[in-house]
Amino acid sequence: MTVPHFQRRETLFLASILGILLLAGLVFSPSLNNAFTNWDDPEYLWENNLVQELSPDHIKRMFTSHLTGKYHPLTLLSFALEYKFFGWTSRIYHLNNLLLHLANILLVFIFLRLLFCEKMMILLPTALFAIHPLHVEAVCWATGRKDVLFTFFYLLSLIAYILYSQQGRCRLCTYLVSLTCFLLSLFAKATAVTLPFLLILLDYFFQRKWQKRTSLGKTPFLALALLFGAITWTVVEKTDAFPVTGLFPVSDRFFLSAYAVLLYIRKLILPDVVSSFYPLPVQVNGWFSPAVYLSPLLVAVIMIILWKGRRKNRQAVFASLFFFILILPVLHLAKINDSIIYDRFAYLSSIGIFLILAQICQRLIASESKMTPHVRIGRLLKVLLPIYILYLSFFSWNHCHIWQNSFTLWTNVIQKFPKSALAYYNRAHYFEEMHKDNLALMDAQTAVILAPHYADSYFKRGQIYAHRESHDLALSDYSKAIELNPREAISYIERGNIYFLRKQYDLAIKDLTRAIQLEPHNSMAYNNRGNIYLLLGQISLAMDDYLKALDIAPDSESAHLNRAMGYFLLKDYTHALEDLNTVLKLNPHNETARLKKSEIEGFFVRP
Repeated sequence: MTVPHFQRRETLFLASILGILLLAGLVFSPSLNNAFTNWDDPEYLWENNLVQELSPDHIKRMFTSHLTGKYHPLTLLSFALEYKFFGWTSRIYHLNNLLLHLANILLVFIFLRLLFCEKMMILLPTALFAIHPLHVEAVCWATGRKDVLFTFFYLLSLIAYILYSQQGRCRLCTYLVSLTCFLLSLFAKATAVTLPFLLILLDYFFQRKWQKRTSLGKTPFLALALLFGAITWTVVEKTDAFPVTGLFPVSDRFFLSAYAVLLYIRKLILPDVVSSFYPLPVQVNGWFSPAVYLSPLLVAVIMIILWKGRRKNRQAVFASLFFFILILPVLHLAKINDSIIYDRFAYLSSIGIFLILAQICQRLIASESKMTPHVRIGRLLKVLLPIYILYLSFFSWNHCHIWQNSFTLWTNVIQKFPKSALAYYNRAHYFEEMHKDNLALMDAQTAVILAPHYADSYFKRGQIYAHRESHDLALSDYSKAIELNPREAISYIERGNIYFLRKQYDLAIKDLTRAIQLEPHNSMAYNNRGNIYLLLGQISLAMDDYLKALDIAPDSESAHLNRAMGYFLLKDYTHALEDLNTVLKLNPHNETARLKKSEIEGFFVRP
């Protein structure tokens, strides 16, 4: 390649990647105006005490505990940094997701340049990765941070490993960079456990012969993958994070997994319906539709074709296995999700499908004979590909607006899947927050009717009844929610509150104690139990609970106020004033704290 030709090629690549980055920035720019949603954002953000204080103790707990069956410490640390400097400004969280996505686009481009020489094999997959509608969820959803963050370090690890394996300088440095980035990717999301298998796939792609040294080099990667796999499995088993699993035998999970694979492939090629939630296929008399049962056969055909072409077409085999390896951990083989697929699960694995599309286009366009139909198709592709990319770009831009808030998000799901109980449940939650109790109750009732086995629907309806002071109805729904899912701490907390209002204090303490057993770091449970002990005159037990609540959530306004009341009863006015001053610092408009402070200060000025 001559120098001028090389320079032109590099200029083309530079202009192309800048154009792709600009297009992606425009496509996903609506996300900057979006609010948070009630789709996991509360439990990861403002209801999560760990991210609200950037202290050594909290950072340690991020890495030594889990959040409702999920282990994402690096993701939590990123949220803690944002909260430290910007509070709950949603634009910042969305901006950082977008910046990570733009960085990932650049890394995909670099990764593909290390693998391929053809412009089509580099630029088309990069462009599709940049603007695909299935990537909207990972970018526009604040909690989607874990996907864009783990992908960032995952791609860095792959790139560093390729550089390490090319026998260049600083091999030890690039190896350590690869291993470190892999560890960071695991800390962001445990799905990164697939990386050691990608390293083996890279050896196949580059036709590297097996050597003992290269195998030993992969050992630390494999050890980390096994460790984090064990951690994730233990956390999931301990928390029962996938309660739907018990409803399906292993055989059903196998068919659903194959069906999900084909759905991902179809939607990555032509995304007709894009949603934050896709209900599981309906069973009629215990049977799914024929399409579900035929899915393993189609997947098997694909695998046979790959096996037969493993030597003739390494690019296609590499691309296909890239997709299959990355999608495997999020299928339904071990645990069943509520949704048959999730868009965010295809964020990184989509590169494999995009590479296959690029190879097909490359072969059609590069056909030599000008008399064959392939050439005419190739010429047509040169026109259709820009149209296809613009179509996907507009689709994604439009779908970004769906994530504007919880109402737009779940109304969109209901429009596409009118029988989705989860969507009605979450929209009921939104209406409840907006103090539209009648609309909230209607949606909660619908959720219960659509999915009578779904614990959260009863829980939400119970909350609405509690707000209406219909305590008997609330108690019944909370009890049903606990019956269906006995390992959800919040259900015990809310039922404990109802028992408290009914003056059934023993039952209330029992429920709150159970909640603490399930979630030892739940400050609300300690605070509420402390209130009951205080009412019963067991001040020592109450103060112990308030202390634990404040250890977990140092900025808890209610815990400081309640402990001040405890100190007041103990006539420890100095400490009571300290807590009351803290309350007023947190909330200057707290009238109860202001009045109690005035009362205590009056004791010191009396003659």
